[in-house]
Amino acid sequence: MIVTVTLNPVIERTILVDEFKLGATHNTESQTIIARGKGMHVSRIVHALGEETLATGLLAGKNGRFIADQLAQEEINNHFLFIPGHSQENTKIKDEKTSMITEFRGHGPSLEEEDIERFLHHLEEIVHQGDILVLSGTLPENAPHDFYARMIRRVRPLGVFTILDTANSALKEGVIGKPNIIKPNIAELEELVDMTFETEEDIIKGGKVLIQKGIDEVLITLGKEGAIYLSDNDILKITTTDVEVLSTKGAGDAFVGGLAVGLLQGKDTMERLRFASACATASVRLKGLETPTIEMIEAVLDDIEVIELT
Repeated sequence: MIVTVTLNPVIERTILVDEFKLGATHNTESQTIIARGKGMHVSRIVHALGEETLATGLLAGKNGRFIADQLAQEEINNHFLFIPGHSQENTKIKDEKTSMITEFRGHGPSLEEEDIERFLHHLEEIVHQGDILVLSGTLPENAPHDFYARMIRRVRPLGVFTILDTANSALKEGVIGKPNIIKPNIAELEELVDMTFETEEDIIKGGKVLIQKGIDEVLITLGKEGAIYLSDNDILKITTTDVEVLSTKGAGDAFVGGLAVGLLQGKDTMERLRFASACATASVRLKGLETPTIEMIEAVLDDIEVIELT
């Protein structure tokens, strides 16, 4: 099974008005409310691909109950740990006349050490040997920077495979826990290894530093240029053809979801990299955070190439 962790889920409320004016009273043209979070989006991708997934993380208050209920309505299994407070709610006001968006960001619950230990115990209880654990997204505001590393250390003795997809200090500290796979972009890799890259060869050298530190597989994303994959045995480059891009939101989550599904299904390295990249490519052809179907993914699969680098 593929288990995803979202530590900072949010409710995203988008309100459409004809013309937004400060200090005025507005009639709402339409309103959407949806639960967001990188790990949850990975679960949505996995679910769309027909594999079993379980979404977990931290929720709080009535906002947290709304998030859990919405996932259940989408038939996505979830088992979150509830803590005191209220899960974050963000509000966007879109001006239909100008298409400008004004956003108000709320705050999530405050974490105590007791909550952290409870979640680590909760995680140990819901994962099993052979599961793939995807750790995605930012940490709550006052969470310790090594929270992901602590999770990885807890589940490794249970035979759980880990994929870490985060940034900044959460990534830097998370790498110390030695996840099986990480997915930094070039800027994140430069920060991790304290190097500056000018050539593809430099990027490969940077990736090898992390392999030497105990990471099994490093996937360095290159934007439109694809990605570079490194392990003890392989150095590969993933390339795609140009497609019409409607939104890049969620493309990284689609990649991770496809990667996890490929691992679960026992695909070989090249096959699962092609599949993961096809998931991301299909995703950018959709608006917002829509989830691509398996038919959309298969339609672009032949456009993905994985080649060996020397």
